[in-house]
Amino acid sequence: MKKRANVMVTASSIVLVGGLAVGCGGATSTQANPSSPSSTGQSGSPSSSANTVNVVLEGNFQEKNTLNPVTGQTIQGLNVLQNEFTKMYPGDHVNFIVIPWTNYIAKLQTMITGGQADVYQAAGPEDQWAAQGLLVNLAPYIKKTNFNLNQYLSGQVNGWKAVGAGDSSPQIYGIPEAGDTDLIMYDKTLFDQWHVPYPSAHPTMSEIMADAKKMTGKNPVTGKQNYGVWFDAGGNSHDPMLLADLAEAQNGTWGTGNAPKNMKLNFDSTQWVNGLTWLKQLSQYAPKGIESSQGAENWLTPNNDVAIELFQGPSNIVNQADAAGWENRLGITQVFKDSKGIGGAFFGSPFVIGKSSKNKDLAWDFIQFSASDFYQDYMFKNYGVPPVTTSAWNLPDLKNNKLMQPVKEALSTMWTPVYPWETQPRFILATEIQGVLTNKETPQQALTAAEQKSNQWIAQQK
Repeated sequence: MKKRANVMVTASSIVLVGGLAVGCGGATSTQANPSSPSSTGQSGSPSSSANTVNVVLEGNFQEKNTLNPVTGQTIQGLNVLQNEFTKMYPGDHVNFIVIPWTNYIAKLQTMITGGQADVYQAAGPEDQWAAQGLLVNLAPYIKKTNFNLNQYLSGQVNGWKAVGAGDSSPQIYGIPEAGDTDLIMYDKTLFDQWHVPYPSAHPTMSEIMADAKKMTGKNPVTGKQNYGVWFDAGGNSHDPMLLADLAEAQNGTWGTGNAPKNMKLNFDSTQWVNGLTWLKQLSQYAPKGIESSQGAENWLTPNNDVAIELFQGPSNIVNQADAAGWENRLGITQVFKDSKGIGGAFFGSPFVIGKSSKNKDLAWDFIQFSASDFYQDYMFKNYGVPPVTTSAWNLPDLKNNKLMQPVKEALSTMWTPVYPWETQPRFILATEIQGVLTNKETPQQALTAAEQKSNQWIAQQK
């Protein structure tokens, strides 16, 4: 996601430090933690009121109504959520602290170790925080309030379980707040021009390979160069998730274990090698530049020249399709699944409560509020974030939305819990994958190296 310079909107109840997009990817950062609170990008001070809960969000939220730069439609401000929370919990208030995505893991680490908030949108560091003893185990609150975990889509609660300090098995430290997943998207117009049937609801690797090959070359209608597929091979941390899905589609696994102390990797297994070999072969049907995250500049434009995009996120896709005039042109289907119908990395964002919070009961009230139809619908309507609760998918904005139906299925069939190797091994894998796609290594060499380097990191964590 692109970011812009920090911006502060002065308000007594909202601290805003803007990014360009709000989302919930599973990316992590290896950058060092900032040395002081002033380096977090945070402006202002959290509320010290006993009846106010301080909640950290990431992205580009605004206090008051603004216009969506893509669609021109109104984006409701966070004051709408504040007012609704106070209606549901009379006398209580919520103070939002918004930080940008840039280096957000380090900023969040500074905030939680300094006890600067109560609730954190933890898109990435929740497992590390649990291991460090920085989070509240939510089981007692769930039991005390008879909180219904079945209100969430299948797998969403299990996806955010983590092993805390002293735990022998994963526990609930986070409650799902925002959905994110990976999908395969395609251009129906190009498929029609090439007379190729649309991908099936659950495409196989061989099906995508065959389609990509058929649609690489001179378009039979326009005469322009087309490419069958595009995927981001720029050495970023998303590549390993695509490769993991390819391995799991062959009923392979990433390995076993819930934490570094008991983790065993399968990165150099037959399924992973086959997956990377497949990806290397597929790259011949992609435009030049994928190794530097380029080649898809015409996607969602009238001049699009790529038929299939692998592993694309659903955030704000409805608004983007509407703005581009692609409501009927964009097709969406599932990433590759195993024999049980499961596949795709677990993404999204949970809400967690910091162990240092002085308002834990009020923090739990806010987490319960985030499960309401009002909150979930607000996030979808204003920021295109897919809901994580079942009831929200029955709301008018989503029930009959054809583009979003595959998203609901994807959110319910992701691999859970979240991969425990999402820190350094993920970046090691990304580098090795790029080495294969730039002809510097063979798939076997790259994955053997990735496993060896990752095992060295794992040993250091024990």
